Amino acid sequence: MDGLHSWLSNAVRTYPRKEILYRHVDALLAHYSSLRPKTDMYTFDDGRTQLLLCVYGLLPITFRNAQYNIPVSLWMTDEYPSKPPIVYVVPTPSMLVKASKHVDASGLVNIPYMDQWLRKSEACHLSGLVDAMRDLFSRDPPLYAKPARQSTSDSPAINYNNRPPPLPPPAIPPKVLALSSQTWLMCPSLLLL
Repeated sequence: MDGLHSWLSNAVRTYPRKEILYRHVDALLAHYSSLRPKTDMYTFDDGRTQLLLCVYGLLPITFRNAQYNIPVSLWMTDEYPSKPPIVYVVPTPSMLVKASKHVDASGLVNIPYMDQWLRKSEACHLSGLVDAMRDLFSRDPPLYAKPARQSTSDSPAINYNNRPPPLPPPAIPPKVLALSSQTWLMCPSLLLL
């Protein structure tokens, strides 16, 4: 058993259906060399955290005859394989999520294959899920590039840390200086002139 298989065997040991999970992850990694396994803490919507097996990496797609790589993460819960993994598209800093029918604004994926999985889990597996994602994302990519900013040569750089000192207060108009102190006391609104 090589290092990856040994690591994977150890990573799935706490899962109730560890043999099936091991086979499914192993088959997925053999089919998609751009994906890798890891264990990491996952935070559920209710605030609970749990150490889960995650398969992450780049999902290659073809959109309008061009190749793209969609960063994804698939989180295996204890209910696997009865329930599908929790899947996200994970934008890089130069990307934004394109919310759609199958991907919400946070990047959470919910495609028809996952609904089928809930109805008949024994007929579903990770490779089938990723194949279905690849097919769907090739027709409707879930991410897009952030709009390019103007280049720094087109507009002056603004350095907010080195601001010039504030302007001094405006000079008092000569009219106010000429007033006697008695007028000053009776008409403080003259300061606004």
